[in-house]
Order: sequence, then C-alpha cells, then structure tokens
Amino acid sequence: MFDTIHSEAENKTSAPLVSVVIPTYNRAHVVRRAIDSVLAQTFADFEIIVVDDGSTDRTDELVQGIPDWRIRYIRNSRNLGLAATRNAGIRQARGQYIALLDSDDEWLPEKLDRQLSVMRQAAEPVGLTYTGYDRIYNGKCIGTFVPSHHGPVLRALLHKNVLMGCSSTALISRTCLVDIGLFDERLRSSEDYDLWLRIAKRWRIEPLPVVLARICVDGEDRLTKDLGAKEAAFDLLATKYKCELPRSLNALVWASRYTSLGISWLRKGEKRSARRALLKAVRVRPCHLKAWALIGLSHLGPRGLASIQKARDRFRRLLAPLAQAKKTLSAETPQNRGAAQESMSRRRSGTGKGEGSVRRRP
Repeated sequence: MFDTIHSEAENKTSAPLVSVVIPTYNRAHVVRRAIDSVLAQTFADFEIIVVDDGSTDRTDELVQGIPDWRIRYIRNSRNLGLAATRNAGIRQARGQYIALLDSDDEWLPEKLDRQLSVMRQAAEPVGLTYTGYDRIYNGKCIGTFVPSHHGPVLRALLHKNVLMGCSSTALISRTCLVDIGLFDERLRSSEDYDLWLRIAKRWRIEPLPVVLARICVDGEDRLTKDLGAKEAAFDLLATKYKCELPRSLNALVWASRYTSLGISWLRKGEKRSARRALLKAVRVRPCHLKAWALIGLSHLGPRGLASIQKARDRFRRLLAPLAQAKKTLSAETPQNRGAAQESMSRRRSGTGKGEGSVRRRP
C-alpha cells in the first residue's frame, strides 16, 4: 500500500549517517535559514535533500547556489503536496536515520547530536525520537513545547496528537520506515499524525525534553489552515484506526475532533461546512450534546452568535475568581495541609492555644 525505501544494507558504504529531508514550496525567502541551521550542527555526518514541490519563485537558484557538497536539490515536475514531497526526499535518502525539517523552521546546533545519543543509548530499538521547540510568530517566541510521552504511546496518540508540531524535530530510524512505510499520499492534511500512529503501533518513541528547534507558525500557506483537507483526513483516519480504542472512547475522541472542526468552520463563517462536520460528530456519538448545541447555534445569524459568545465570555469572567481560588488550594503543599490538620486536632482535643481551645476545670 505504501512505497518503501531501500534498506540500510542496500546503501553505499560511504553513505552519511543522517539524511535531512527539507520539503519546500515558494519559500525562497526562508529556506536558506533552514538549510543554514542544519549546516551549523555540531554533528556533521549528514546530507541535506531539498525537495522543491514545483516552486515558482527563486528557490532553485538559491538552493543550488549554496556551496556545500552535502546539499542535494530535487524538483517535482508538478505540485504533489507535502506527503508526496517528503516521500520523494526519503526515497533518495542514504542515511541510517531520516530527519525531517520544514523549510520555514530551524534547528539549534546540538539537535542532531543529542538525538543520536538517545537513539544509540536506548535499551531497546527506538523508531522515532522528538524534541522540544519554541513557537515563533513574527520573530517572537509565543510558546514552548517540551515533550514527555515516550515508550508505548499509541493510546495517548489516538486520544490526542501529543506529538503535535513535531515534524521538524523528528529523527526516524531507516529500519522503522522500511518496516511501516512512508507518508500516506492520500492525505493532504494530518499525514504526519498518521505516520506517528503507525510508528507507535510497532516501535518505541522516545522524547528528548529539551528545546532544540524553532517552529514558525506565521506561514499562511501551511496545510493546517486548510479545513477541507483536515476534514477529509479525519474521515480516513477515523476509519483506519477505529479498532485501536474501546468503542465508547473511540466515539468520544472522533466526536470531539469533528466538533472542534465544526467550531473552526463557524469561525470562518462557513455554516454549511460547520453543520456537515458537526453532523459527523453526532453520527459517531449521538449523545454528544456540544455538537447538537452547535448545530442549533449554526442556524443563528452573525449577531446571534456574537451575543452568545459575549455571554459565554461574561460567564467565564464570573467564574475566574473561583478557578483561581481552586488553583491556590490545590497548590498547597502536603506539609502545609499536615500542619493545618495537626492544629485542628489539637484544638479539638483541648491542647491547642488561642481561640477554639477548651480548658477543663480541675
């Protein structure tokens, strides 16, 4: 079903240890930054395979003009999409490990070195290792992701994409890809999530809880913004993995995802598309009340939706003090709680001092 790559034994003895695959499309203004971040690695035994998905800007001139023999440039004859473009690069890879990097992201210098140490020092074979990253918007860090899930993570992944945004931090064993196959080219969205799921079914996944990449989130051409492609991907993934979770939990997971998708459609003003996604949610889980409520709201005009949103925001502001109080109570240390309980006990027994203590007459 999936094309595979040649096994390690079929590669030349002079092959690099790591092949870095960089797919790109009309990103001549940023692709050099991504390439430079690879060339700046403290680990140097790698090749860089830049796969151009039919760019119409100066990407070819820029990449081929970089004077480093480790860079290879490949151009698709037509625009094939992200999954097919990554696969084209992986098929040309000669390394024992495959590293992925989007052309608008960048690595910190020790990224490959430290991930290879994770792969080599693991007690059992590791299929994939991934790192933390900073989220960059307009040149500023707006958040940080530090990974924690490791080992058998399939169930956690099915419930939620706990490797979200990790494509540019992934280092994958060639043996693993030969075993499970490449990206599913039928998917125009969530193709990386599908690959993580297939890896998790058969291989160990290890995190490196250190920030070693900078992920750009301000590119308007990212496929994650294409809700139609995302919905089509959900339809396929829901079928592919429906037997991996208990029936009730599987229904809850996919109803929640279709509901979130419906909300995204509503925010774009696409009511018909929103109702389509929300109806898929209630087909999967007929008792999913949030989806039913949103279906009703989708029939309201823009003013009605705005009024409900204002009411919701007002309600959240009213609950904010309660939430803060609960957070403060939960932050109490066990020592503090123990001291409070001991004080209460003394007061009840009459041995405590101050208000609340009871003195007995001789």
